[in-house]
Amino acid sequence: MVETARAMGLDWAPLKMARPGAVLRAAWNAARVLRGRRPGGFQYSPLFLERLWRRDAARVRGHAVLNCYQLYPASLASERAVERWFYIDATLRQLFGHYGTSASPAMQAAALEAEFAGYAQARGVICHSEWAARSVREDYGIDPARVHVVVPGANILPAALAGWQPPPLPTDGPLRLVFVGMDGRRKGLDRLLAAMPLAREQGAAVSLRVIGCGPEAVPPELRAVEGAEWLGRIDKRGAAARFLDLVGGCEIGCLLSRAEMGGMVLREYAALGLGAIAPDVGGAPEHCAPGAAALVSPEASAQEIAALLARLATRGDDYRAMRAAALAGRDAARWDASLARIAAIIGAA
Repeated sequence: MVETARAMGLDWAPLKMARPGAVLRAAWNAARVLRGRRPGGFQYSPLFLERLWRRDAARVRGHAVLNCYQLYPASLASERAVERWFYIDATLRQLFGHYGTSASPAMQAAALEAEFAGYAQARGVICHSEWAARSVREDYGIDPARVHVVVPGANILPAALAGWQPPPLPTDGPLRLVFVGMDGRRKGLDRLLAAMPLAREQGAAVSLRVIGCGPEAVPPELRAVEGAEWLGRIDKRGAAARFLDLVGGCEIGCLLSRAEMGGMVLREYAALGLGAIAPDVGGAPEHCAPGAAALVSPEASAQEIAALLARLATRGDDYRAMRAAALAGRDAARWDASLARIAAIIGAA
């Protein structure tokens, strides 16, 4: 994001946040237990927020700040010398309801109150999706004129992406799927692997590259599914060319999350011109290139997912339309397109 902003000539600089460590977190939780309170929720506490911003509190005065977290520390929340903006994937109300939290009801209530105050006093709230923006407007009562939507760009080095082109579309062989993610359970890798043998029973030839996690991320019975290739972690910065070739050499990028705020990997698939099998949940559908994704419900069965794979494996009209839309939407999935919109919003405020 910052590299792209600089390449565009935007006078933006990253903040070097003083993230509190595990020792302070443990001490904070222990102190809560000693007081008879439930531990958890340190990241929403005043102590965490003040420590997080202590290196930059003086530096940001007189500037506009784009905060990618839902909270500012109290010391900056009403500071007139700081023009505060938010750029969020979801509100805390959505986060707590979507994923759950270990924070106590009292901690959640305090965090939501601080979040509302931050939005109310900010110059504007920019959201990754209309799904998140709707919560800012409806759950927090923020003036719609100060709520904006800009889907983020793909987290791929601009220089690497600029010199890469999608390979020709295949006409035969197995349907080449790719999954990129660290959390195989939450991101639905197990659902995809369970569907592959069922799709094969329907006559579909399907292969899958798994990047980011190993076989231990899924139940034992899914670790040796035919056609799955486990590639482990690949550094998108240090090995950018390899990452692009491995992911971009596939046809369909997969994410089958049970819960998802947006799904940044969907932006990577979009920037590389891949079609997508994406979760119909949260802001994820908005992170796909228009017309380039088949949406899957979090409740969809392995049989339903297998039927989708079998249909796409024929490379028929659905497949061709998906891939054409994906290739047409590549440029819109890059950070320069997103940053141009964010800069226009901030500049016009």
